[in-house]
Amino acid sequence: MQLGRLRELRRDDDFGRGSFGESELKPDKRLEEILRDGPSYGVFTLIWGENYSTIGRWLSRTALREMEIRVLMQMSGNDSTHLIDSIAASRLGDQVMLAYDEATGLEQRFRLLASSLQANRIAPTADRPSCRR
Repeated sequence: MQLGRLRELRRDDDFGRGSFGESELKPDKRLEEILRDGPSYGVFTLIWGENYSTIGRWLSRTALREMEIRVLMQMSGNDSTHLIDSIAASRLGDQVMLAYDEATGLEQRFRLLASSLQANRIAPTADRPSCRR
């Protein structure tokens, strides 16, 4: 899910005011509950944010810690430090990503390869005939 499009999940900045007597959890607290408890029930979450300030508006630090594996592309050193406690993502090149495991602290750089679906869309050659009839 792209965080910027889900305004209902944006955290309240009321610091707990007005929550006395409310029995139902707000959407942002439900998301935190899913991030925390979901994996034990086989529910996993993929969240995408443009930068750290977007993520910070939607997720608390506690919720961010629940996201054990993070994949980052090239970003500012400040955003990288907030997300993985390292400036490693600021040193990535084009088309290179960084997988970070919060539990172990391991970082692994990788590059996406073209999928077999994309390879089949390339113009046919003599050794690879067209699929058209």
